[in-house]
Parts: sequence; structure tokens; C-alpha cells
Amino acid sequence: MTFDEALIQIKDNSHLIGSKVEMGTIDELVIYPNNEESKAAFKDIYFKTLSAEEAIAPFVNEDVSVSAILNKKRIRLGFFMASTLEEIKEQLEK
Repeated sequence: MTFDEALIQIKDNSHLIGSKVEMGTIDELVIYPNNEESKAAFKDIYFKTLSAEEAIAPFVNEDVSVSAILNKKRIRLGFFMASTLEEIKEQLEK
């Protein structure tokens, strides 16, 4: 999807932030690039800054997706958990 489409998806699903799912609490919805090389660069920036906006900035013209970040405070401890919106919605429907 395009970056603008992803922004709409985040706006439409912002109510999910704070929801508890199997793996933890949804702390943030982020846009990330689908290209594997770009995704690795995105993660490097995100892990250093914990800023989704800063991490996606170099990739706004690429094909992107949206994921939920779970338990964001644990990233600095070396634990990174993310899940697609589809997976989150399936868990919440149970």
C-alpha cells in the first residue's frame, strides 16, 4: 500500500492502541517498508530512536504495511514484538 493509505489505516485503527492481546499490550501502530533491505534499515533507525515517524521518513515513497508494536518499553531490553493488524484483529475477535 502507499504511505497515504497506511496513514488512513492507522487513523482508522488507532482505537486498538492500549488493547491487550496474547503477546502483550498494543503500544503503537507503525508504518514500515515492505522491501527487506529497507525494512532492516527501518528497524535500525526505530531501535535507535523509538520514533516511528523518524524511522519511516526515508521510505515514504516505497510500498509499505502497518504493524502493531507490542510492549514498546521492552525494546530497549532487547525484546521486539510486532504483529500485523490482521493478526491483532483476529486475536481481539476471540
